[in-house]
Amino acid sequence: MNVLTALAGFPNAAPLAGLDRAWTWSLGPVLHFAGVVTADGDRLLQTNQRGRHDEDLARAVLAFARRHEETLIGGGRPIEAVRGFSAAGYAFDAVAATAPAVHGHHRAQNPGLTTVTYIVFPAFATEVSGRESLEEAQARYQKMLSPAEIGREVVPFLKMSFDNPRTGGGSTNPGRALAYPRMLRQEIPQLEGTLVDSSSGRTGPARCGGSRGTANGCCPERKASGGA
Repeated sequence: MNVLTALAGFPNAAPLAGLDRAWTWSLGPVLHFAGVVTADGDRLLQTNQRGRHDEDLARAVLAFARRHEETLIGGGRPIEAVRGFSAAGYAFDAVAATAPAVHGHHRAQNPGLTTVTYIVFPAFATEVSGRESLEEAQARYQKMLSPAEIGREVVPFLKMSFDNPRTGGGSTNPGRALAYPRMLRQEIPQLEGTLVDSSSGRTGPARCGGSRGTANGCCPERKASGGA
């Protein structure tokens, strides 16, 4: 796979000014892409933008990713991040990278390119734990983070489970699962002063917390009687 040749063949492809062995391309007015070849010339670091487009940000992300490529993609993690990134006009403080098994880009038109492509994007340090399973990384990238939207807000990494005997709400999945912070904020007031039913074999306050254990879903499912 000649990565540079593949890049040059994309629609509306053009060299990315200010960065060696880097190209931009686009699909219509909405989808914009940029990519840079890794130091060994065998892999592609690609960043995507949907809607709002900022070539300076794309260049900064790719330059940072190339400087830190060993940390971002050398460890074999499905998703990884490096702190210390900054770009004028943005609050991002990290760059994250996802492995081919997570993003699946180019699979339809050029599957050979998929296996050597790593999607990098501006991120917040709180969004990547560094211990995600493949399934968790897929859920974060594909459903929770909106990584191609450069005006997005932070979505911190959070896993939680909860049990509220008073309302009947709670998690049905084993262990703790990925969740949005708004769910945690919603449940904490509902749990105040609530005691766990003694028939459950546990005593003390109802629990609602986060961890980095194993999860079987994107967000905690709720008991049927649990509400929102």
